[in-house]
Formats: sequence, structure tokens, C-alpha cells
Amino acid sequence: HELPRQPRAVTASLAPRNNREPVIAGGVLAAAVAGILALALPIRMVHQQSVRTPEPPPAPVAAAPANEPPPQPAQPEPQEQTAQNPSGETNTVPPDGSRVQKDISTVLNRWVDAKRRRNLDEEIGCYAPFVDRFYGQRSLPADQLRREEQNVFSRIGTVQRFEISNLKFHRVNPEWAVVSFDKNWDFHGRTRFTGSSREELVLRPVHGRWKISSQREVKVYWVDKQPRS
Repeated sequence: HELPRQPRAVTASLAPRNNREPVIAGGVLAAAVAGILALALPIRMVHQQSVRTPEPPPAPVAAAPANEPPPQPAQPEPQEQTAQNPSGETNTVPPDGSRVQKDISTVLNRWVDAKRRRNLDEEIGCYAPFVDRFYGQRSLPADQLRREEQNVFSRIGTVQRFEISNLKFHRVNPEWAVVSFDKNWDFHGRTRFTGSSREELVLRPVHGRWKISSQREVKVYWVDKQPRS
């Protein structure tokens, strides 16, 4: 008896399996290639986008408004006025209505009123305790100034007229001030003594109040003395 030829059957049964392996391997390879291509496409697109993205343009400069006025130059600070004193020297005059001017004007009004009423105490109260200059005299203490004015009052007699005008302030600051004015008088004593002159006072603050520390006659306009009948 001949044995059955099994090897042919075995070969036939194994053939299909051997054919499937190349097919499976090819499918895996194709899938891998497809996946690589699928990933490469977005990567390439991203790369192209990153390369082709232009830089943002510079921000436009805002133009100045058409109606805006041109810049104006800085204005200088207001300057004080100047005036000429009787000697011709130019001095600084503070703005009108300053506190110092008002305080000094008050002292001058007291001084004029004391002269008119022949009030010696009130007049001496307008002077500093020590006067640097009083007409031709220098360095007068208050008691000596009182004696000098007492002699003047005894000579001039009745005061018919005593006034000041054309008041000007010179070199005014918180420590001292110089003022000048025209003085007109009419005294009835042993003789009638009238006249007009330009006078200058220096004032200084003493314990918070302005006081006369110097007095001189700058110019005599005219003087007349007549005996009384």
C-alpha cells in the first residue's frame, strides 16, 4: 500500500498564510507613510506661516490738531515800576497798595496830624528811639529829639497849614523804606512863616511798627517870613 501524499496538502494549507504576511506588512508600511505625510503637511503649513508672517507695521504718528495754537513763549514775571527820587537816582517802587505802603502811610498821617495839633507826644511817638539824622544833626536819642521839637513849637506858634503831597516810595523792603514828599506849611508865630520844600524820610520797623529813623530836607522850593502886625 502506498502512503498518502500529505506534504502537498501541507504546502497547500501554508500558502495562504505566507501570502497574507506580505499583504499585512505592506498595509502597515502604507499606513505609516500616510501618517508621516499627514503630519508633515501641517508642519510644513505652520513653517510656511511662521516664515511668511510679516512684521507689524509701525504705529502711525498722530498728527497735531489743525486748530491747535502754536506754543507761546514764556511770559516774563512782572517787573516793579521805577521812579526818580529828588537826587536823580533811580529807585525801585513796589506795586501800589502793598502792605508796607499802607503801614507807612498810616505813620505819616499820624505825624502830619500831630504837627497840626501841636501834639508833641504823638509826634515823638512816630520816631524811632534813636534817630540817625534829623536835618543837620546826627545820632539823636528820643529825649534830645523831644527837646528840639519843643523849641520848634515855641517858635512857630499857631499852625495854620501843614500838609504833604506828591508822596513817593523808594527802596522799600521789609527792613527799611525811603519816602519823599512835598511839604507845605503856614505858621503864625512871632512872624508869619510860610514855605514849601521836598522832604525825605527813612523808616524802619521797631517792634513790628514803622518808625521814622531819619529826616532831611532835599530841596527848598520857596520860603517867606513876614513880621506880624
